[in-house]
Amino acid sequence: MQLKLHELNSHFKTDLAPVYLFHGAEPLLIEDSANLLRQVLKQKGFAERIIFTMEAGFDWPRFAGEFDSMSLFAQQKLIELRLPTGKPGTKGAEILAEIAANSVADTVLLILAGKLEAGVKNTKWVKSISQHGVMVEHYAVLPNQLLSWISNRARHYQLSINNDASRLLAYYLEGNLLAIDQELKKFALVSEGESVTIQMIQQGVEDSARFSIYALIDSAIAGNLRRALRMLTSLRSEGTEPVLINWALARETRSLLEMSSDIDQGKHISQVLKQYRVWNNRAGIVESALRRLTVAQWRQVHRRAATMDRMIKGRESTTMKADIWTEYERIIACLCGVTTTC
Repeated sequence: MQLKLHELNSHFKTDLAPVYLFHGAEPLLIEDSANLLRQVLKQKGFAERIIFTMEAGFDWPRFAGEFDSMSLFAQQKLIELRLPTGKPGTKGAEILAEIAANSVADTVLLILAGKLEAGVKNTKWVKSISQHGVMVEHYAVLPNQLLSWISNRARHYQLSINNDASRLLAYYLEGNLLAIDQELKKFALVSEGESVTIQMIQQGVEDSARFSIYALIDSAIAGNLRRALRMLTSLRSEGTEPVLINWALARETRSLLEMSSDIDQGKHISQVLKQYRVWNNRAGIVESALRRLTVAQWRQVHRRAATMDRMIKGRESTTMKADIWTEYERIIACLCGVTTTC
């Protein structure tokens, strides 16, 4: 049978299937479901856990051998199969279909896979699991669901976090659930019951290399030339890949160009900030950047980011590529309003 993610708890209270297939686009949610199943099985006396990961040359006969008849004194066991591609191949598909259709007493099979292609969902082995076991697809958390997810996740760690702090965390980590979860775990260790605030997250910007690229961009659009150049120098010395800086730069300048164009066409700046969901904590620096540069300048900066992308990927001359960090300095100077030519 196919269950929704939220139905798993109720299912475990009344039933236990011989085989489970957890798949989808969110590794963290899949792992959550797997942990829930492991806890349930542990409570039921399943003391043994055997893990397989399918890779080149995977030994399917050895895997199938784990499902042979158990001896009188054998323990109940959970067998996990990690299937990164979601494609077990011809031999594997036959074995999985057979195992699903012929359950073995005191043995549960858990298959963990990424997002299954439409064609894979119609294969015999998947249909066999759907018929004899349980399938759960784990969908990506949509942008309009992310703040609620962060709030719920924080409560899971006995934390409280307001919407502005959640928005900032989501912004810095681009909706990456695994990264957000890691940060919430850190806050749970150090917060001592305090609410997670914007200030705490901003401190994380200073302390974490992962955040420093976003802090660089924020410093530049805030017009803080000295701080932005200092952070650029630090990123370079730490060996940060230019492609990561350029990705964040292109994302921010594209958004600012669109906002600037709307303002140029007559929309009020407060209306534009609301339309693009700029939260209160960043509204000040975004507004100052929009007032500092014209539409033409934002267009120049965004084009420069595109040129940088070609430089990084080797599509421009090696001479230009050698000057990539100098180019970043020029872009920062333009964003800070120090120069009018971008």
